[in-house]
Amino acid sequence: MRGRGTPIELDKVRYLRFTAEAMEDFEETMGYGIFYLIEQASNENAVHKFMEIKPIRVLLQAGLKHEDPQLADKKLGKRISASLIDTWIQSGKSIPELYTVVLNAVRKDQWPTMDTTIAEPDGDGDTGE
Repeated sequence: MRGRGTPIELDKVRYLRFTAEAMEDFEETMGYGIFYLIEQASNENAVHKFMEIKPIRVLLQAGLKHEDPQLADKKLGKRISASLIDTWIQSGKSIPELYTVVLNAVRKDQWPTMDTTIAEPDGDGDTGE
């Protein structure tokens, strides 16, 4: 891994790091891999996916557990990561913005030599249907 990770402002500045173990934790909990989410990020018909809380909570828990051992505990980690999402929202930021930051951190850790940033999602995810 390069450096401390990707900084993210939550309750304080924390550092996301997506090791193979973190990615496996996500896969085990969700039943699909992080790369599925990244693929969905490029599919404009799947914008609704970026309003779901569980995947982003599990990603945060997996990506931050290297700096906070309490996040490794499934029950306690779930409460802590949910609280971090609440803090993010209370600061005036959206869930799609959180997905963008976190998925870009995944891509940075897994493909450090490629330009693989995820563009900001358009709108609020409402398809008007």
